[in-house]
Amino acid sequence: MHSCNHGIGNVLGVAVRRTPKGVLGGVFGACLVAVLAQSSPAQARSPEPILDILVAEAVGELRGQTYDVYRQVEGNDAFVGALQVPGGTFLGAGFGLRLIVPTRSGLRFSGELSIQGGRVRGEEAPWPASSTMVRVEALTGLGYQVQLGPLVLHAAAMLGGDFASFKTAQPTLLPSAGQPLIVSNSLTTAGDEQQLRRWGLRLGAQAGAHIQLAKSAGVFSDVTFDYDGQWRVRSGIFVGNTGR
Repeated sequence: MHSCNHGIGNVLGVAVRRTPKGVLGGVFGACLVAVLAQSSPAQARSPEPILDILVAEAVGELRGQTYDVYRQVEGNDAFVGALQVPGGTFLGAGFGLRLIVPTRSGLRFSGELSIQGGRVRGEEAPWPASSTMVRVEALTGLGYQVQLGPLVLHAAAMLGGDFASFKTAQPTLLPSAGQPLIVSNSLTTAGDEQQLRRWGLRLGAQAGAHIQLAKSAGVFSDVTFDYDGQWRVRSGIFVGNTGR
């Protein structure tokens, strides 16, 4: 098609030079070449990488998580015990980046790192108050995507880890051999605060969608269910073009 257009241009150029009325013919020919160029088949583009900006997150526990409990003793963190915290929903906001690399076949690879801060609601815990929880996640994903115009639907297997930490006021109970245990006064007195921390493996399945709203930007949301009963719902904006 390119050589054909080039040939038409050469013929029209000769007509312009040899005939007084060649200018009009040249203008018409230029328009014809432009139409032929627009009608030529476009080359399939490789999908571009997408950068997700994670903004909001909700995390819930169907079975709860076990936290290590620490207390400040002479300026150092002293390990007190482990505490199972059942239920609860974390509602937080923060910042994170996820790089998605799709392929022509529909496979997609992703890697992400995020930090969120927020409150846990509805947990069944033996303390009257707790501080803001901080969560850090590092995840990788391998999945598949389908594009429907500006909408991209995707599913992936996720693997990584997370860290969570928060403080509690006046803790009273710790589990010991499956039974609640009252912490001794030498370790816990009125007004004491303790810090709960945990590291966890993240392994599960994720499904979500990206919607292209502008040439190089859009919004996304996804939901993830992990092997240990944790679920996560996240949303944010992305930079890039899904290839619509």
